[in-house]
Amino acid sequence: AICKRTVATGQECCMNLDCPSGNGKLRPMNVYSFYFKLNLKDETGYLIGCRLTGTAAEKAFGCTVEEFK
Repeated sequence: AICKRTVATGQECCMNLDCPSGNGKLRPMNVYSFYFKLNLKDETGYLIGCRLTGTAAEKAFGCTVEEFK
């Protein structure tokens, strides 16, 4: 959604009334992207709640969002 809130599965657009898309002022625009939350660990310790998104995620998985769909 334009306001960056996640649109629930089964919904066609944002339901946030403060969002131009959700309140009907703009046509809905869904954007697909990778968004992974990870916990990483090695011998030195943990990194909790890391995010792997966008082009970095595409490079890590070797495919684009469109190819993944």
